Amino acid sequence: MDTFGLGDKYIAYLNETTGSFDQLANEISSVCSVASATGRQKSRASLVEKDYVEGFKRVLDKLSTFSPNGLPPEHLPTRYAYKDCQNVALEPSDLKPDLVFSLVSTAVSHMKDVHLILEAKGSMKRKTAYEKNLGQLADYALELRTVQPMRKFVPVLFLFGCQLDLVVFTHGGYYWTDIGTALYEDEGDQDTFLIMARNTLRDLWFILTLPLCQFGQIINSLSMPRSAQFDTTTTPASLVPLPTSRGSDLQGIKEMYFKAHITGRSTYLFRARYEGKDVVFKLTWLRTNRLPEGAVYKVLVDGNVPNLPTIFASGILVRDFCGHRLEYLVVEYCGESIVDHVRSMRKNGALAASVAKKVKLCTRSVMHTLVAALRSNVLHRDVSPGNITTDGTRVFVIDWGCAKLTAMPSASQAADMLSRWGFDSSGVVGKESEKDPFTGTQMYMSIPTLFKISMRGVFNEIESLFYVVLDSLSDRIRGRRSEDVLGFALYSESNLAMVRIGILGDDQRYLNNFGVRLAGPSELKNILDAMRKFL
Repeated sequence: MDTFGLGDKYIAYLNETTGSFDQLANEISSVCSVASATGRQKSRASLVEKDYVEGFKRVLDKLSTFSPNGLPPEHLPTRYAYKDCQNVALEPSDLKPDLVFSLVSTAVSHMKDVHLILEAKGSMKRKTAYEKNLGQLADYALELRTVQPMRKFVPVLFLFGCQLDLVVFTHGGYYWTDIGTALYEDEGDQDTFLIMARNTLRDLWFILTLPLCQFGQIINSLSMPRSAQFDTTTTPASLVPLPTSRGSDLQGIKEMYFKAHITGRSTYLFRARYEGKDVVFKLTWLRTNRLPEGAVYKVLVDGNVPNLPTIFASGILVRDFCGHRLEYLVVEYCGESIVDHVRSMRKNGALAASVAKKVKLCTRSVMHTLVAALRSNVLHRDVSPGNITTDGTRVFVIDWGCAKLTAMPSASQAADMLSRWGFDSSGVVGKESEKDPFTGTQMYMSIPTLFKISMRGVFNEIESLFYVVLDSLSDRIRGRRSEDVLGFALYSESNLAMVRIGILGDDQRYLNNFGVRLAGPSELKNILDAMRKFL
């Protein structure tokens, strides 16, 4: 409880509920038999998962109408209602947890509406239950965290047989606690159940009466409309989505995609409007010993690095929870991926000269940015199509969340990292260098990085840019294995490195092996040949 800031509240709750649940235990014991939960008596040996779910639903139904005496107002009544999802998958997932809980006033139709999940299994020992089912519970937690990125943790009730546990998933791991015996399997167990039920019901009631803000949510996202707008009068430190109510011209927040490039880093991107501008709202959960992206942008701006997006607001929403921080950035919207842009030009019949001009602009702009960043002691480490974008006129290098410092920051930069981001920069170079072989997008990693060679520099970045340019000109269908496009085949890292060594050694056929078809000598071929020779 102390880990989640609930220790004192739970102790006070115990002191205030003495005797309050004795009556409930007596009343509820008659409906807690799993053997008769589905309306007909069954033997212990014939009980299945559905019987335990139905039995627990009867417990919840009884809880929803109970008013224990002596409880403080904040624990009356239960805040959450359940929905049976054994046969219904909630959007956008295909997962079917047995029960989901949401605010009593919320009609559940989407995983964004869900606060708490219950998964039930048949009777088994705890060790066996977790060995067999922990992965499934973690899948539920990941799904909830993906659609509710501001959650500090995700609670899952786990009923295996008559035993009820609470499993809490954070960004760094999971915790579990024994709530107690919630059901009994036949009439002969009723007296024993009655002795244990009081504490089980007391703790379950505590969970079902906790407000969202005290149980994993840093904002009341369950009661917030899915279409939302940023309130520009809010200070950056407390920037949160607010309901849209100021005109139909305001664009709501729309989830773009979820990605996780490095272990311990989860990033969520949303389209929105901010002070009349198109922006991306970026939320990142990151280990507290890793470099914050907002701090990287400060170093880049201090060094006058070109082709960066404008940062309108940034800060920390959660400074340290179980070793992770929640950082936010409100970033200028920078258009589409350069790969998608060039492919669209080619599809729409753009002249080869126009395509070559765009590729040359992209290549020069990105190389200029990467070299200028290195002069400021910053290495991007994830040069890939999604991180090189264009609005049709300008080229941007975005997403510096995987970047590392190649030298210690200046005294003023170190002070800013500590005061604003709570980040101690001492040892940051060594800490980030440890991640060099594992950071980035595999398909665009340089050959040395694919081989896990720890030395990493700007030449690795330029090689990644070379693959991005090739991809923009390739006829391959991204994400699909094709033996005809060996350079972008979905091999293991070491195998991909070996294949590319072979491909790049053949100056006559290397373009074909990346799916690039150019008819005779051209400016595009000259650009690509020059990059290949440089590398």
